[in-house]
Amino acid sequence: MNAKIGRSTTDVEAKLAELRLNLSRAVRTAREVKGWTQKQLARAIRSSQPRVAKIEAGSSDVTLDLMLKALFTVGGQWPVELPEAKPAVKRKAKAKFTV
Repeated sequence: MNAKIGRSTTDVEAKLAELRLNLSRAVRTAREVKGWTQKQLARAIRSSQPRVAKIEAGSSDVTLDLMLKALFTVGGQWPVELPEAKPAVKRKAKAKFTV
């Protein structure tokens, strides 16, 4: 395996883990601010209380879709900060070789 590819994969996995952690904290905080129990949230998203506990723990077997659904259901928001767009880089056309 190429070391650069492995490192890149690890970076991606680390970013996903951080995203899950931040989402799980946001869900729990928003749920508590709303005054809901895990069971109430579970009913609202048509899931179970143990599943909500997994959402709030940032478990990798919970989809990001379900985590976001839970967050939005309790009135939470997800801040999205996109990096500033960079100008497109024009690439030179590849030379065509004929035999």
